[in-house]
Amino acid sequence: MTDDELRRQVAAELSWDPRVDSEAVEVNADSGTVTLRGTVASLRQKRAGSKAAARVRGVIRVANDARRSAGRGDDPVLVDLAVDRRPGDAQ
Repeated sequence: MTDDELRRQVAAELSWDPRVDSEAVEVNADSGTVTLRGTVASLRQKRAGSKAAARVRGVIRVANDARRSAGRGDDPVLVDLAVDRRPGDAQ
């Protein structure tokens, strides 16, 4: 499968998932690694995007670089750290 085919399949999967605003997410693919970029409304949407992309055959790794739009009282840096940094993740 080519990178472009993988990108299209992931984009299609995102569009089918009602938890994801697929219009707000850009998809790139490189040798099985899918990168998601854009701005989403919630952490739930960000996680749903990662899960939807991972469901696609041919995806080896998902790098979710989507940013969460800051809500009232939220610190976007801390929010991203809470989602993106898990024990064992490379920094």
